[in-house]
Formats: sequence, structure tokens, C-alpha cells
Amino acid sequence: MMQTGLSLFLHSFDRNTADNSLDRCSNRGIAKCLWSCLAVALIVIISWPSGQAMAQQSKLGDYLSARVADNQGDYAKAAKFYKKVINHGKPTPALAARALTIFIMAGKIDWSKPIADELIKDLPNNQTVQLAKISFLVANGENDQAGEMLKNPQNSGIAAFTTPLFQAWLLAANGKTDAAIKALKPLDLQGTKGIYNRQQGLINEMAGRFDKAAENFRALGWPNGILSPRVSRDLIRVDVKAGNIKEAQAVLKAAIINQPDTRFYKDLEAVIEGRQKAKNGITSAKQGFAMSLFGIARVMEQQRATQLPRLLSQLAFYLNPDLAANRILLSGLHNVKIEPDASLQLLKDIPSTSPYIWQANLELALLMDRTGYSDQAETLLLNLLSDNPKWIRPALLLGNIRRAREQDIKAIKAYDLAMERVGEPTKAYWRVLYSRGISLERSGQWPKAEKDLLKALSLQPNAPFVLNYLGYSWVDKGINLNKAITMIEKAVRLRPRDGYIADSLGWGYYKLKRYDEAVTELEKAIELQPADPVINDHLGDAYWQVGRSIEARFQWNRSLLMKPDAKLEKKIRLKLENGLTDPVLPANAVNTPANPDNG
Repeated sequence: MMQTGLSLFLHSFDRNTADNSLDRCSNRGIAKCLWSCLAVALIVIISWPSGQAMAQQSKLGDYLSARVADNQGDYAKAAKFYKKVINHGKPTPALAARALTIFIMAGKIDWSKPIADELIKDLPNNQTVQLAKISFLVANGENDQAGEMLKNPQNSGIAAFTTPLFQAWLLAANGKTDAAIKALKPLDLQGTKGIYNRQQGLINEMAGRFDKAAENFRALGWPNGILSPRVSRDLIRVDVKAGNIKEAQAVLKAAIINQPDTRFYKDLEAVIEGRQKAKNGITSAKQGFAMSLFGIARVMEQQRATQLPRLLSQLAFYLNPDLAANRILLSGLHNVKIEPDASLQLLKDIPSTSPYIWQANLELALLMDRTGYSDQAETLLLNLLSDNPKWIRPALLLGNIRRAREQDIKAIKAYDLAMERVGEPTKAYWRVLYSRGISLERSGQWPKAEKDLLKALSLQPNAPFVLNYLGYSWVDKGINLNKAITMIEKAVRLRPRDGYIADSLGWGYYKLKRYDEAVTELEKAIELQPADPVINDHLGDAYWQVGRSIEARFQWNRSLLMKPDAKLEKKIRLKLENGLTDPVLPANAVNTPANPDNG
């Protein structure tokens, strides 16, 4: 009876993960649940004989440790503890399903395979289990068995996307190209049209139908739109194979215009000129599965999903570790605070001959800086600049890294180098001017900063961060106030959920003595960005001006709790002591998002 009680406890605690790989409990909720369950379980364990109690206590401890690590996103640690739990004895299907998900996300594929083999019997309709089992079969060359599993597909959840893709690639690998194209038809919808066309193109290329493949890739935006870099590469490759050299040249020219500062197409120049043979696209079901999983993971990651993109990307990595674009994605899906080494290694292992190496090196420099290897990041970027005298992006990134460390004078030097390489600035390089303008303003060089910001705005009139930074700077200096307010109002319309921009508008109204409007906007800013000391200080000032002195002092005290810089702290303490004597106290600093490159 006691053993049954513990089994029920373990089963009920894990029940909500049986059919869902996403744990929706909050940290606080998990903690409370864990302690409550631990208390109940210990009461049960105490009544067992000592040897049995110790074994059950060890099992329970491993289980609780697994769940805590799981909830914290430390999948490597969670995998180790789930493995220990499974080693104690056969787990419930729900617990095994969660362990399978964690093993895959942690890259422990060898641990995943036996779990998937058991679960496909216990939970045959669980989509994570199906996805894992099919992927493992294809990785092992057992395509027929994988095909059998796909004969009775589910049409909901992730299976609605993976099933047509998997069926198509299995058919394509058997030379049944027309049937493969037909299998993709469920994806011929508004939201998945891009996947549908690209996969058709890759399958037609695999079959040697290069003209048809080119037609599929052109349907993704050529010549009336802008093709993505990957699709541009696809189209150039199949055009060359089809003998359409002039068409390939036109696509390459357009791609370079759209991305002038890239090395992504360097190898294709040699291919078009006949100095190098065009590489193959996808040549097997295994590679097709990997590309499919990567594509879905990338779309889901852009929609800010977390666990499922990582699971899909990890399976893609297992199927094809040479897929460099997926390596870059998977590196970004790692929690760099918990798994910095694994994230770095994924990028470091991309070969120098890969067309993705330029992007990998930039991502690697950013990651090094974030994980405490700032000197190595600078060295890498300086080497990239030395090796590529015309390359601009490493200089911009170097400037951004220095600016984030408040090394604005050094950042300006990097931005100056970028602008030297740019020459006459065009729309593609407005960010360089914007970024340099920020460092110039912070270092007290306002005339130069204003010139850069105005030029950036002329190149990109709808860049909300430029509108905000320039408008706020004018407000802060008490100049061009009406124009500044108009600019900031436009920025708010472009980014209505940005607390910093809402603060700029509220502070602009404050400077114009439109205090009621200032309160309204600054309260919105606080809702969006509650932990910023400057915004709290601004709201306190606005409250004071409309006679809400108690609330004003509350906001000023709240700002002090957020550890503002010494200059703002001194001003707040004077206001708390004497009230607000100057109705238009100068602002502390320009409020701008931490990452200006988001604009």
C-alpha cells in the first residue's frame, strides 16, 4: 500500500507532461509543489524499513532534482537526474516521456533511443515519441520502417507539419519524385507556402529536375520580391546546374545588393564563373529530414517558442551535424548562462570552408562577449577585420560590444573604421551612424552625434529607435521641442509596447508643461518597464507637478531601490528632502533600448 502511494505521487506529479513537452509551471509554483510533495512522500518513506526507505529516498531525491533542473532550463543536469530515476526501475509512461524530451534536448541521443522504443508501445499517439522514433529509424537507414509509422498520420500539432515533409522525403529518396511533390500538398497554405515551395525545389533538385527546382525557388519572391539568403543560394545553384548562367548572375547581383556586407555568396561567384563545381543540395532522406526539422524549428524560434524548437533542432543536428545553419540556430537555443561551453562549441566546429562561417564567427564573437571572454571576442573581430579589408559588420559589432561596456571612445573608433569602409553611407548602413551617434552623445560630442543621428534618420525615416533617441536628446536639451514630440509620437506608434519610448514621450510632455499628459504616458511606461530607475524618477516628477506629492515620493524612493547611478541618486535624495523646486529638472540620461540593433 505504501509503495502504491509513492507511485501515485510520482505519477500524479508528472501527469501534466504526458502529452506535452512544454512545462508550464512557474518557478514559484514548482517550488511549492515540490516541497508539498516532498513532505507527503517523506511521511510515507519514514514508515518503511530502513533499507527500503533509503532506496526510495534516493529515487525521490533524484526525481525532485531532475524536476528542479528541468524547470530551470538546465537540461544537461536534468538529463543526468532523469537517467538516475530510470535506473531505479521502470518509470511511468508520463515520466519516461518527459525524460525522453529532456534527453533529446540535452543531446543524449543514446539515452533517448531505448526510451523511445518502449514508449512507442505505451504512448503510440504521443507526438514527441513518434517524432523521435521516426527520426531514429531514418538516421539508422531504416526508411521502410519509418514509412510504416507514417501511414496513419495525425493531422494536428507538430505532426501536421512534419508528416507531409517526412513522407515526401521518404518518397523522394526512393525516386518517386511526383509522389513526393504530391505528399507536400497539405503545406500549400497561406502560412506554410514558403516551406511548400522550398521543399518542392529541393526535391526536384535531388531528382535532377533543375528547371523545375528553379521555378519553385523563384516562386518564393523572384524577381518582384527579396529572396532570403538561403533561397538565393538555392536558386543560384540550380540555375547553374540548368545552364542558366545569366539568370544565376542576376540573382547573385541582387543578393549582394540586398546584403552588401556579407561573405555568404563568395563561393558562388566561382561556381558561376565555372572555376568551381556547384555543390549538391539534399541527397538523402536523412538530410531531407534534418532540413525539414531545422526549418520548422527556425520558424518556431522566431515566434519565441523555446523547448520545442530546441528539440527539433537537436534532432536535426543528430541527423545531419554538417548542417551549419542548424548549428547556429541550436547554439542560440542554448541557455548561455547555464550551457556556455556547449553553445560555443557548436559554432567553433563549423568548418572554415562553410559559407556560413562568416555568420558563425560574428555569432561566436557575440557569445564570447556574453560569456566572459570579451578579450577573445575583440581579438576574433579584429582578426576578421584584418583578413577582410572591405568587411564592415565586424567593425559595427566591435563598436556595439564596446558601447555596451560603456567604452564609448573606443566604440567610436570602431564605428569610424566601419564608416571608412562604407564610404558614402546608404540605407543599408544607417545602423552604423545611429550607433556612432549614441556613443558620440554619451561622450559629450553632441554636434557630431546630432549630425550622425539626423543622417541615420534621413536614410531610415521609420526607425523607431533613431526617432526616439534624437527626439529625446532634443527634449533633454530643451530644443526643437515640438518637432521632438512629433518624432517620439511616431516612434510610439511604431513600437507601442516599448517602455523606453513611452517614457520619452511622457518626458517630452513634461518639458512642455503638459503634466496631465505626461502622467498618462509615464504610467504606461512604468507598466511596460517597471524596473527602470529613470522612468520611476520621471513619473515621480510628473506626479509632483499635478499635486500628487505622496505618490511622487513613493516613485522617487522606488527609483532609489533600483540602484540608479550616482548623479541621479543625488538628485532624487535632494527631491525627497526638499520637494521638486525646479519644475523642469534636467533628465538624467537618454532612455534607449539596450540593444539598438533591434531597430
